Amino acid sequence: MTAAAALAVTVAFTSPFAKVDVGIKPYLSQLRQGPPAYSMGCSGALVTSSIVLFAGSCVKSYPSHGWVAIGPPYKHGKEDNGEWIQIESKTFHPRLSTTTFEYDVVVVKLVSPSKHDPVVILWDDAPPGSTAWVRGWMPRNRTDRNLYEAPVRIETTATCRSQLPWLDFKTIQCASNDAIQNCFTGIDGPLTTTTKSGVDALLGLLSLQLSCFEVNRPSDYSRLSKLRDFVEPLLCPLNV
Repeated sequence: MTAAAALAVTVAFTSPFAKVDVGIKPYLSQLRQGPPAYSMGCSGALVTSSIVLFAGSCVKSYPSHGWVAIGPPYKHGKEDNGEWIQIESKTFHPRLSTTTFEYDVVVVKLVSPSKHDPVVILWDDAPPGSTAWVRGWMPRNRTDRNLYEAPVRIETTATCRSQLPWLDFKTIQCASNDAIQNCFTGIDGPLTTTTKSGVDALLGLLSLQLSCFEVNRPSDYSRLSKLRDFVEPLLCPLNV
């Protein structure tokens, strides 16, 4: 067995995905263009009543999208698909790189507060080998609009670098699940964990979803623990 094959065996993790009711995860959000275009741009998470976090690299790809749909059950849909609120401002991390995906976060302020409960942010890293969750939609599967969830395994930095060598992992983390690391079942959604008290806590935002030609590689997420100095000051004055 080659070293590469041995590594593939070592990192393999597969667990089935399942449909989920957005009503119990109402913080899940989508960047939307708004009428008359209703397709999803990026996935994110409501973290205060008036703030949604997205991956900055994704939002930069959709400069005309000026709305957020909060708690939408479907990937695409009109104003009855989630709570629609216009965007007041977008504050990108000043060191964001769309090449290495460093500092990949944008703080999106809404023009009015959401009625939904936000998710808390965990400012600590989840340990390698632990289980986290990805919840979101399957953007490349054009026939499926539903919301899904799947467990993922947090990988070591060494494993992440071996699989995704062009990325900088100081501000990135990666997680794997072979069941969702392919073209049509790739889940676009934030990375969360469950606290000891049983509530969801946000770990990161999907930074790079691999193409159909890069199957069975981990997905990478912004590492919010390393972005706290930028994000937290923008949240506290607005946390109502």
